[in-house]
Amino acid sequence: MRFLQILFWVVFIVLAIIFSVNNWTLVEIPLGDDSILETKLPVLVIGSFLIGFLPLYFWHRITTWRLKRKINAAQNTPRNPPLNMSEIPNNKPHAGAGISPLEPKSNLESE
Repeated sequence: MRFLQILFWVVFIVLAIIFSVNNWTLVEIPLGDDSILETKLPVLVIGSFLIGFLPLYFWHRITTWRLKRKINAAQNTPRNPPLNMSEIPNNKPHAGAGISPLEPKSNLESE
């Protein structure tokens, strides 16, 4: 998978260089009343790409980081926490239950 990522970025950079060499022309961008920004076309295209790509890339990385932290926290918590003997209620039958499950079998048969 890492190889495919590197291959993608190498191909992308090579295409960006080829585009830049073939389209190195001056572009005028009107900014307001009398102000004009003159820049090269590849700078404008690559800058526009980065303005659109970087915020979404950072959002993706932050979301991935948060979800990995949640998964690791969920995996590190024990499923059955250790019992505290002081929290176990007495073994008295509930009202209406009739028979305690802890009584010996001989007592149950005699009834």
